[in-house]
Order: sequence, then structure tokens, then C-alpha cells
Amino acid sequence: MKSMINSKSRISHISETNKNNAKLNITTKIQALRSLQSMQNLPEDLKIPKSIRAFNLWASQEIPKDITNLSFQKNALATLDKYPKIKATLIAILADGNAFRHASKTKSERIATLRNSKNLHRTLREIAERALIDAIRETFKANAKIEELESQLTSVACEFRGLLQSRDKEIEELKSTLKALRDGNLKRNKISRIK
Repeated sequence: MKSMINSKSRISHISETNKNNAKLNITTKIQALRSLQSMQNLPEDLKIPKSIRAFNLWASQEIPKDITNLSFQKNALATLDKYPKIKATLIAILADGNAFRHASKTKSERIATLRNSKNLHRTLREIAERALIDAIRETFKANAKIEELESQLTSVACEFRGLLQSRDKEIEELKSTLKALRDGNLKRNKISRIK
């Protein structure tokens, strides 16, 4: 019984130690991020996290020892989510760092970005205009086809009306022939009865 209590106590102690180590790891990473953001003339190939995902995957092995001597490991997003205040601080630091990177662009870089954006907008406008012209062309083709089909339908309807009138005329002729035959047949029957 006593060993079971000691084992639960030991597990609880290990769990608490792991939580503290995880929190310390995250705060150390934030400290390293802040110090790197404030430094000038960092190597071009140095990867500084720009997002929470990149922050979680970031480890001190990626930073040369002459830049910082802080030691930290990768962490899981779930670990960071356990500390909402620390996560909010991190989000603010990342946003501040991203704003600084955009502001520090040279005038020629900003002009190049604007030119690229202008070219992209021009290309998109040209594509949209071509698509509109194609759609108008297709509409004209469809309208022409509709007119052709309407003309064919009118022609078929006229032909059908003519056939109906012809059939009605034939029916009337057959009726009158039938009536004449009946009348002739009745007269013969009357004559034969009289005889």
C-alpha cells in the first residue's frame, strides 16, 4: 500500500516537473525570439519563426552559438495551447517581428513589390477581359443557334399544319364518300324490300 502511494506521488512529481520544463522551454524560446528580433546584421540564412507553427518546430540547434547561448527544444502546439497568456504574448511578438520585417524593406524592394502587384493586377484584368469577350462571343453563337432552331421549328410547324389540313380534308372526303355509300346502300335496300 505504501509503495503504491509512493509510486503515485512519484508520477505526480514527474508530471509536474515535465509541465514546468515545457513551460520553461516555451518561455526560453520566446526570450530567444525577442533577442533575435532586436539584433542587427543577422545572417541571411538564419531562420527566425514567423508563425506559431514555425515557432513550435524551432529548436536552438538551428541558431549558431555565437548569436545566442539559450538552449530550447521543439514543442507541440498542444503544449503551447495549455498556456494561453504565453501564446498571446507570442502572437504579439510574431506580429511585431513581421511588421518590422515589412517596414525594413528598402525603397527599391517596395517599388519592386508594387510593380509586381501592378503586373499581377494587369494580367488578371486581361484574363478577365478575355474571358468576358469569349463569353460574349459564345452568347452570340448561342443566340444565332437559337434563331436557327426557332426558324426550323416554325418551318416544321407550318409543314405540320399543312399535313393536318390535308388530313382533315381527306377525312371530310372519306366521310362524304361513306355517307354517299350508305345512302346508296339504303336506297337499294328499300328498293329490294319493295319488290
